[in-house]
Parts: sequence; C-alpha cells; structure tokens
Amino acid sequence: MPRVRQPGGAFHVRAFTSAAESSPSDPAAHPSPLFLGFDFGTSGARAVVIDGEATILADVKRKYPPPVHADSAAESAAGSSSGSDLDSDVSAAEGWRAALFRLLREIPEELRRRVAAVSLDGTSATTMVVSSSTFEPVIKPMMYNEAGTPEAVAAVAVVAPANHTATAGTSTLCKLMTWWLKRGEGGSGEGERGGGGEVVMVHQADWLLGQLCGGGTDGHVTDFNNALKVLVVVVVVVVVVVVVVVVVAVAVAVAVAVAVAVAVAVVVAVAVAVLVLVHQADWLLGQLGYDPESEAYPDWLLALPLAHMLPRVLAPGGVIGTVSARVTEEFALPLDCIITTGTTDSIAAFLAARVTTPGDAVTSLGSTLAVKLVSTARIDDARFGVYSHRLPPGDWAPPGVQTGEEMEHGGGGAKEDKECKWLVGGASNTGGAVLREYFTDEELRELSAKIDPKIECKLDYYPLTRPGERFPVSNPDLQPRLSPRPADDSVFLHGILESIATIEARAYSLLADLGASPVQRVYTAGGGAGNPVWTAIRGRVMGVPVAPSDNTDAAFGSALLAREGFVRHKKGTRLVK
Repeated sequence: MPRVRQPGGAFHVRAFTSAAESSPSDPAAHPSPLFLGFDFGTSGARAVVIDGEATILADVKRKYPPPVHADSAAESAAGSSSGSDLDSDVSAAEGWRAALFRLLREIPEELRRRVAAVSLDGTSATTMVVSSSTFEPVIKPMMYNEAGTPEAVAAVAVVAPANHTATAGTSTLCKLMTWWLKRGEGGSGEGERGGGGEVVMVHQADWLLGQLCGGGTDGHVTDFNNALKVLVVVVVVVVVVVVVVVVVAVAVAVAVAVAVAVAVAVVVAVAVAVLVLVHQADWLLGQLGYDPESEAYPDWLLALPLAHMLPRVLAPGGVIGTVSARVTEEFALPLDCIITTGTTDSIAAFLAARVTTPGDAVTSLGSTLAVKLVSTARIDDARFGVYSHRLPPGDWAPPGVQTGEEMEHGGGGAKEDKECKWLVGGASNTGGAVLREYFTDEELRELSAKIDPKIECKLDYYPLTRPGERFPVSNPDLQPRLSPRPADDSVFLHGILESIATIEARAYSLLADLGASPVQRVYTAGGGAGNPVWTAIRGRVMGVPVAPSDNTDAAFGSALLAREGFVRHKKGTRLVK
C-alpha cells in the first residue's frame, strides 16, 4: 500500500482499496458517498474515510510531538504562553486546528470531493472556554491530564463527596474551578485572547467540528456523550462566583485573613444549600447537568444564572450544519457535506467494534482492564466507578452479521432499533502492566505456547502493580497478590492470565448484579487481544464466547457515526426528542 512521508515528522497516509482491489484514485470505482471520521486522542490525531459498506479507503495519522503546553490547569487558566502539541509557537488548540486541516489536506482530493458527512471524537476530559461570538478560546485548553491548583482542588472537595472522581486534581471540575478562581483574583484578562463578551464551555470535539462549520456560526452544540461529564461544574461554579463576590466585598473593609475566613464559611454554607437543593445524597456524574435519558436539562439547571453557557445537546451523529464555504473552497469538500455531532474517544472506539446487542461487551486489555457492556438498563454506582453512557442510536453491526437478538429470535437483516441502550463501563487496575513487570513480548509468546488453556490453574492471584482497586472490588488498600511463584515461568504466567480472566468475569458479574444486561459475548481490544491462549482461558472462565474485535480505531468509529448521521438525515429521522 502506498505511503507518503511529509517533511518534518511522523506522518503517513495509507490508501486502501476495495475488495475488488480497485484504485482509490479512480472515482468511478467508488460511486457511493463517502464518510470521514476524525479522532483526536491523547497522543495523536487520525482521519479515516469509509464508503457506504464501511470499507476503509484512506487512513491518515499524525503523532503529536512531545507536548510543551502548560503543565497544569493553573498555567492554562493564567494564559501561559508556552508552546503546543504541533508547533513551538502555537497553543494546543491552534495545534489541533492545524492538525485537523493538515489531515484533511492529506486525504486524496478525489476522495474529499465525495465526502457526504464528517464526524469527530475527542478526549472527554479536555475542556475549553471560548468566546460565544468568535468561538475562539479565551484561555488555553485545559488538557485531560492537567491538574488544578491546590486551592481549586480544596474548593471542590468542600462540595463533592469524599473520594468522588470530581475531587481528583485532573478532573474537569477542578480545572474550571481553577479558571474561575483566577478570574476572581483579577486574572481574567491575562492570556485571554477572546476579548470581552460572553464565554461558553465546549469540549475538544465540539470546537474542532466548529472549525469545519466556520467557527460557532452553526450554534453552540455538543453531544450527549461529552455532555455527561462536563456539566457537573455549573452548580459548583455558582458557589465560586458567590465566594468571589463576598471576598471582594469583605476585603474592602477588613484584613485579607478575615476575608479568607469569611470565604471559607460561605463556601461551606452555599455548598450545603446546593447539595440540599440539587440532590439528597450523591453527586453521580451522570445525574448532574444534562440527562441523556430524558434528553433534557433539569429545570433547576436552566434557572441558574450561568445557564447561557450550556450547549444545545444532540445525540452523537446529529446534524449541526454543513461545511463552510472556506472549507469547501480550500479542501474541495462538497457544499452539502454535513457536519454531525461527535462523541468521546472511548465511545468512538466502542462503535468501531460494531457491537450493539444488549449483553455484548468489549474488554480492553491494555495496561489496565476496562469493560464496556451494552445494556438495556442504565447503571451508575460511584462505589465502583461504574457509570453509563447512552449508546448512540444506529445500525452499527456489519452487513450480513446477525445480532444476538436476531440469532435468538431467528430474525435477520438490519432494522430500526428504537430501544434506548446504555454503554455501562468500569475499569480495574489489573491488566497488561502487571505482565510487563515480569515478561518481555518474546517471553509472553514462548511461555503462552506451553499453556493448555483448557486446564484450570489453581493459583489464586490478584495481579496489581501497586496497592488499590476499585472495580470489581472497591478497596483502596487491596494488596497485589502474586505468590507463591512457581519455578516454572509458564505456570506463573498461566496463573496471572487466569487470575485476570477471573477478575474480568467478576466485573461482568458485578454489572449484572447492579442491574445491567447479563454478558453474552465478549469482544477484545488492546494488546491482550493478540494472545489466543489468553482468549481461550477467558472464554472458559467466563463461560461465554470471546473473540478479538475486528476494529477498535476511534477514527473508524467516528466515520461510522458520520455515515449513520447521513443516513438518518436523508431519512428525516430526528436524533433527539
């Protein structure tokens, strides 16, 4: 397959042919509309073009150079001028925008001219504050792995329950709290390029899609997968605004120390009031802000003074507009090419696996073990870090492949699925990182070949790299258990592989106990999917079919989302109530 290397770095284009090996440069060979998906992940950006049968026609990648942007949300909120992902003198957002258009340009023009729809996924914890008039960032993006200031983390800890995910320094809530506190200290102008006027919150995916629509001209829109997590911040931001006002007023007449004491008291008082008003017991991420089940913001949220910052929410794949005239002129995309709402990178990767039947699941065996299960019931349980995304509506199964429901009832063929489905997920600290501590890739291959997966291993391990587990066991002090170690390394490896499989089985069992659909089939992503011995062990332990996923590339999932949005747009199917 042809490769094109561009000057200046790790960049390549793969042009794929159809099953008939026709050239992608021949438009007559692919007369149907094409669909473009972008993935902006944690380490790089990617674009994939597919046809109506989901055949990949082009795949373009760009690895990010070592990031030199702000090391913390504190620096981002203050407008630090350090560099970015792609170029030394631009911010991270400008780097993403440059990557978006560079990837687009590297797709062969004969394919770009037939793109009918575009979608895009981004990292769910990357948050932006932008001008509502220009759609330009007013501060540098707050990255998924950046931490808030100690003051912001402490303020969140006052409001959020103990051990809640929002209290983590890298949470979206702590990042936005950092920004608001900086504004209260007179830092609102430092590094803010958007000028005056209103600001709104957007996600990475929303902002990048807006670049194709010509900035924010098509409205302030997000999807319900991205909306699940970020909108928890709004009520807490109200607390911060009240605190800032009180601090300023008191500081005029009294010493700074007294002002701080008053501020702390106000934080506690307002936080208690908000907790009573909003929720009687818990602040589950999925129960604050936009509710994907009722497809609406709650009345109390709409009544807040910051409600104007909330985006309009569509299902992933909902049409938000068409490409701008500038994009059409510069990149030869059709004028009627639609732009659809995107999703998060993890949801896009799940869509790429083309799994939609309740009971079907995808296990990711990377450094850790993460499970995602299609369920008819929505499950949220903060004790185990379990939460649910609404699965975007659509027919994701490959052509000619029966879903589990069709096999059970003897049906076949694609049909409209109006049932609301949920993607229930959880993550364990066990996984491939443990294997890396003991074995090389070559040793894993050689030792795995000596294991009989049909034979049960009697070693009772709980493989962890460090103490602490949350799912399927909630115990922050759980100790790694990897002894006794047999003299035979193949037996030791057998024990680790089977123990991780047992943890995986317990994970799906716990989800069922919490009310999710029982697991019926498991597809595998990540490095562990390439070990057939481990696959056989997992199938025996879980008692369900286990197989590698054909594709878990998020860009492919976004391309499928663009295709689904196009099909529903042509049918006139609404993706929201």
